[in-house]
Amino acid sequence: MAHFSKFLWEGSQRVGVSFSQETILESSAFIRPDGSVVLTILNRSSSEVQFEVYDPAVGFISSSAPAHALLTLAWNTL
Repeated sequence: MAHFSKFLWEGSQRVGVSFSQETILESSAFIRPDGSVVLTILNRSSSEVQFEVYDPAVGFISSSAPAHALLTLAWNTL
């Protein structure tokens, strides 16, 4: 719970996430009151998973989720 409260501020709103292909990753996305975006990625598998995120405001973000990891990405859309 502490992991989420570090990144999700009071007033954050959950938004939808869509995938362009099937994935084993689980995710949730939020818009914070200042307009920045927070994306949490959960990888329950025993292998690292490469992925890309597309936000029209900033373009593509490439990253990877280590095996059995919870990863949080946060960025400004301005």
